[in-house]
Amino acid sequence: MDTPEGFTYLSETICLSHIIDPVIAELVANEANQRACSYCERTGAPDEDMFAVSMDFVGRLVFEAATWLYHDGYDEFFHEGWPEQYDTDYVVGEVANGAFEATFCDEVVSHISEAISTPYAWVDSRLHEDFLFSWDSFAQTVKYQSRFVYIGARERPDRGNEPPARVSQFLDGLAAYVQEDMLTSIPAGEMLYRARMSEDGFAFLHEARKDPAMHLGPAPAGKAAAGRLNPEGVGLYYGATTVDVAVKETALHSPYDDAVVGGFIVRRPLVILDFTKQPALPSIFDRSKRHEFLFAKFANDFEERLTQSVRLTGAERIEYVVTQIIGEYFRWAPEKKLDGIAWKSHLLLAGEQGKNILVWASAEDVRSDPPPEEEDPASFAKWERTLPRPTPTLTLSHRNVSVYRARRLVEVSGPHYSGDDDPAPMFMDPWL
Repeated sequence: MDTPEGFTYLSETICLSHIIDPVIAELVANEANQRACSYCERTGAPDEDMFAVSMDFVGRLVFEAATWLYHDGYDEFFHEGWPEQYDTDYVVGEVANGAFEATFCDEVVSHISEAISTPYAWVDSRLHEDFLFSWDSFAQTVKYQSRFVYIGARERPDRGNEPPARVSQFLDGLAAYVQEDMLTSIPAGEMLYRARMSEDGFAFLHEARKDPAMHLGPAPAGKAAAGRLNPEGVGLYYGATTVDVAVKETALHSPYDDAVVGGFIVRRPLVILDFTKQPALPSIFDRSKRHEFLFAKFANDFEERLTQSVRLTGAERIEYVVTQIIGEYFRWAPEKKLDGIAWKSHLLLAGEQGKNILVWASAEDVRSDPPPEEEDPASFAKWERTLPRPTPTLTLSHRNVSVYRARRLVEVSGPHYSGDDDPAPMFMDPWL
């Protein structure tokens, strides 16, 4: 490995066993050429296998990662004001945190810092701007150029700038979220809630109890309106984990006060990608996963853009394409099969619990229990014996349908504009 500019030399050695970051460990596995460690002071016999590696090699890996996450603050200091600056110890500590055994990490960081001659002061590399650019570029591409995706786009470098390749490259970054610490399991028997607003909740309740799943479940195929995470014609189950969230999110976009709420029983265990959790960062030392690192580092920004309001002027058919493609990716692409997505509700007050949830369940996957009376039980039983009906994902009993009343509070803030200023546009967003 060539010595990077700004890095001098390290004479220390370190046991391979002290390196716990799997990417660094793999990179240095074949570089072990020492039988002594400067940290645990282990010394091996002349005929013993090499077990330690030069810190000069390790230090350069850390320095390279540091110069990606941060960079020289000289230009910003003189030309762009006074951005927050960091010293070398802080930067190396941030990059090396968790990469080495805790017992020796401080000493390792100190040695690497001493070997770095420049920069003297560091600033953030503005990865946030890179993330926003990635999102904006993806959005512009899928809205106005192409929604087709190359399979194996990385293996086609000669066509890497074509719209389908750019879409594929963005979607690759979403893999950062599909990991165990972002998943929530909903066991069979749990209840999810879905609400519909009505001018007369009790009249709707009476009608809905005849076939509650038909009235309160997803729209049938071909009749579903386009939503945040579903294309037009594809009906999916949008709900919530609590009654409060279901009613608040639905009442926000309705002039009515009566909310008819169905408590749907989960009939099989569901694996949900939960954006109320924070993803673990991929190893910063894996250059091939830097795009995933970028997505994971700005998970809050990603969720905010995934759930941001869209103006209902007809333009939502185009605007929703961005999040619909992301929804389709999470539904079909991950190796680990997912059943839906959860995200926070911005309408809850302090101390209130609950979140929004989308389950990839169509009208055929959501049934009334028991079936509606007009369905011939004998015919149904015969049909089920000859062609077993799939187990439903969710069921709704008329006993779990109730009416709630929404009460709205009005808060005043401002003024936000005055005089000849143009008023801010009004945004609304359907929650289906």
